[in-house]
Amino acid sequence: IAERGATSLRGCMLPQLLRRGLVRAGRAQPATAAAWRSLTATTMDELIQAAPADVSAATAAAGEGNKNYVLLDVRTAKEFGEMRAPGAVNYPAFSMGPDGMAPEPGFLESVQGAFPDAAAQEFFVTCRSGGRSAKACIMLAGAGYTVQNVEGGMNAWTTGGLPTETD
Repeated sequence: IAERGATSLRGCMLPQLLRRGLVRAGRAQPATAAAWRSLTATTMDELIQAAPADVSAATAAAGEGNKNYVLLDVRTAKEFGEMRAPGAVNYPAFSMGPDGMAPEPGFLESVQGAFPDAAAQEFFVTCRSGGRSAKACIMLAGAGYTVQNVEGGMNAWTTGGLPTETD
């Protein structure tokens, strides 16, 4: 693919990547910027395709009666304790590091330990606003899990009037 085509394709896909929380608006670190420029159109398309579909909070809540249903909250333990959806399980995917949110070591291994049969459950993954959960969905899908990202996260859950609980 010609560089011009790849550049315009990156421009078309950038809004989708931003919406899913896969990239952030603003100034990138030099290494991040270099990596971004090196992406080919194929790589960008694969990244978009790897991101599981978003579902509404209402759709996620409606699945609760299904025996294979897992509502996975990937926020920090503190956020989870302050407010969560009833029945949700918490496996933090990211923690605050010196440079902002960083992947939580052992996230995938913790989920795999609790849910060893990847095909046995359908995961609805949530966070505060849908960004961290989109990234977690990509990690989980790569490990063979069936995942859907809750669009808007717990913000959408509460705005939609869905039930919540606290510690």
